[in-house]
Amino acid sequence: MVFMIILLANAYFITIVAYFSQKRNLRYENGYVLATTMSYAQFQSDEVQEILNHEKEMRKKICIVSLIFPLLMFVTKSEAFIMYIFIVSVLGVSMGMGYSTYLSMRKLRALKKSWNVDDAKVLFVDVVANMEIEKAKISKYFYVLPIILLLPSLLKFKINTLAFTIIITGLINVLLFLFFGFILRRRGNTVYTSNRDENIRRNLRAKVYPERVAIILATIFAGITSVLVLALDDFIEGKFILWYLVAEMAVVLSYTIYLVKSEQKIDEEFISSEDDFYDLFGYNNPNDPRILVPSKLNIGNMEINRGNKAGKIIYLVSTILIIALVGSVGYFLSPAKYSYEFTGDRMEISAKIYSDKIDLSDVENLELLDEFPKVGMIRTNGAAIESQGYGDFEMSGIGPVRLYIYRNVDKVIHMKTKNKNFYFNMEDNEKTIELYNKIKTNLGE
Repeated sequence: MVFMIILLANAYFITIVAYFSQKRNLRYENGYVLATTMSYAQFQSDEVQEILNHEKEMRKKICIVSLIFPLLMFVTKSEAFIMYIFIVSVLGVSMGMGYSTYLSMRKLRALKKSWNVDDAKVLFVDVVANMEIEKAKISKYFYVLPIILLLPSLLKFKINTLAFTIIITGLINVLLFLFFGFILRRRGNTVYTSNRDENIRRNLRAKVYPERVAIILATIFAGITSVLVLALDDFIEGKFILWYLVAEMAVVLSYTIYLVKSEQKIDEEFISSEDDFYDLFGYNNPNDPRILVPSKLNIGNMEINRGNKAGKIIYLVSTILIIALVGSVGYFLSPAKYSYEFTGDRMEISAKIYSDKIDLSDVENLELLDEFPKVGMIRTNGAAIESQGYGDFEMSGIGPVRLYIYRNVDKVIHMKTKNKNFYFNMEDNEKTIELYNKIKTNLGE
């Protein structure tokens, strides 16, 4: 139940964020509305406002459906279906809004063609301003510092402990901010006005300062990650980890808002039309050599240019990975069959992607429990569904353990080796007892 409430809260959060973040592209900013160039007078026309008001109503309806649909999680007990409901809800709100936006974009462009008005073009490039902006950029060598600070944490890397969680989350955040910084660094300078000083000021605010912040945050996260892992290791409590992850998410969200607010309005006389290069899937301009470009639909974000070869490959690979990720949910959340095999003095346990080869000579203790220990437990790398739990977990008072258990079976075997604790059973109590006796026999007891 707690798991479903967490998923429901996340689905609602994503829906609300999607709704309010998308509201901005309905405003007239930087000479655009819905990635369509037009003058402010054209934007105020009744025809344009009618299209935009219809789009607003469609988005409200999509959000209402996205708020109701996740409630279906409470009418099924299948973890796989629960996750698919969550995924469909999250993808549905983004894809639904994306398609609705595309239809409104087509209506705006059809309306523009009926006006027979030429688009404004960029008038000049401020070369001197470009030189000053390049000088203000942070040194590229600072990109190495977060990686160096992160390396010490690997000295305590243990895949079965909470240190693993901290290292992975820290690494993801470090790489994420380094990526942000790199994209901002590679972003071309924008000519906003005929005033050179103003061009420099706006470009510094839109790309140079955010790049510096990104590298600083990457460095901070790298340092904190190494300190936590080296100083605390296995003694980190679950609640502390939770607050650490919440803090990380808050920082990432705050930085995203910071990037959005860094964007500046552009004077209309310098607007360049890119209407023909936006379609249902985003930006597609074969004449633009850039792989990543500032989005006209999601201000402050970058998007892939599918018009060049590299962009097409990245877009295709990203799409395949997303499809594979969604498709794998059913596999990882479906019930697993535990396999127990004995070969000589070795016992092998396996379940899907998890397996252990245990030398029976390393067994220090073996006991048959009447029930699974009722202690606090955190999953570090494994599957925890209603009927089963398998993979790596952290148990209060015991530490890292490997589980292969059926939750509806009372009897559980606890095996302690020199390096690891195991808890496992079979489909019913009788088979679990038989397995326990078989292990004892192989141990010579």
